[in-house]
Amino acid sequence: AEYMGRSGLVSKHHFITSLSIAGLSLSQPEMDMLFAKYESENKPGSIKWLEFADHIDEVFTTKRLEKQPALTLTTTQKILSKKSFELEPQVTPEVEAVLNKIHILVKTRGILLPPFFQDFDRHNTGRITTTQFQQVLARHQLQLYPPEVQLLLECYREIRTRDINYRRFIQDVDATENRSTLTKLPTIKANKTYYPTITTTNIYGEAVSTLLPADGLDTNNLQNILEWIAVKCKRDGIRLKEFFIDADRLRKGFVSKAKFRSGLASAKVVLDEKGYTILEKEFANYVVPETVNYVDLLTRVDKLTSNIVMSPTSSPMKSQIPAALTHEEEQVLNKVTTRINTRRINPKPYFQDFDKIRKERVTPTQFASVMDKVQLALPPAEMDILMSMFMDQRGDINYIRFCQTVDPNPL
Repeated sequence: AEYMGRSGLVSKHHFITSLSIAGLSLSQPEMDMLFAKYESENKPGSIKWLEFADHIDEVFTTKRLEKQPALTLTTTQKILSKKSFELEPQVTPEVEAVLNKIHILVKTRGILLPPFFQDFDRHNTGRITTTQFQQVLARHQLQLYPPEVQLLLECYREIRTRDINYRRFIQDVDATENRSTLTKLPTIKANKTYYPTITTTNIYGEAVSTLLPADGLDTNNLQNILEWIAVKCKRDGIRLKEFFIDADRLRKGFVSKAKFRSGLASAKVVLDEKGYTILEKEFANYVVPETVNYVDLLTRVDKLTSNIVMSPTSSPMKSQIPAALTHEEEQVLNKVTTRINTRRINPKPYFQDFDKIRKERVTPTQFASVMDKVQLALPPAEMDILMSMFMDQRGDINYIRFCQTVDPNPL
């Protein structure tokens, strides 16, 4: 602050600036109240900053305490209890019902909420904007009605910053299961729109759900397991080797059983206990106990993969743009294409930052994050339309097809 002859006074402008530098963002009515309290009677337009600072310090200490050793001090809790602070909105029964609904969806789908919010919270403040919060909810396809979203916004919006406290939201979603009031909440009935399933065929041509481990495969037979892994790697473009070499720093060709299972799980090759046990026994490394020779597994799978011919129309993970676009889709696509051509933006490298093993797809949150980073962000409704055009049945976005569509001749 700027001293005026060491008088303890500063101008209103410097007073506001000092509070802003300290990270204290006050509204105009609040600032006017401070001006009325601390404006100098002898020098109108100047603020008694020293008196203001002394009053703030009373929360922490008492001045000249060494001259009053017998003084009874007032605790910080008592001082704060005298102040009139606005409390954060409490979780009402209506909000509790919405949290219960989200909790059921998160638990049944195995969704991890924090990473999606943290993509927007680069400074780890625990807060994001209202628009970003709505985008995360939309990305998860939680099927919330506008009034339900509004209830969440009002409950978790911070009074001062007007941002959404997503950490408190996540804590409340996680705590919903343990609340005693849960049984009193309206029952959320499972609906087909809430639990979309992806139906495909296994190696025998039987219709199965990809939500089941190993596509409902009978894991008692080693050959069945290997054929299923080969089909899955071919269909989904999975490079199994990439998921094992990080655990095999010395490139010995084998990893521990725990790392072996972790590698398969990371590649979304999910088996039951029998399946894992059969693979570990078949590819056991007898030189080093309790390890698995993943190179032998890769060799066997590669042989089977080379003999698989996928029909262009049989892959359920294929992302295609309809031949006839709707009016809304055409408008959104033209808007993005115009921006890219005008600014000469090449978004592909930004997508590849998220796609370390070149699967040619990213999650909806990562897609939205890249669009925001290259200044191609759209309103939530238009972003949903754009992503639906390039979304596969897994729920990921084929960014290669997107880049080729909006900019077929990049620089």
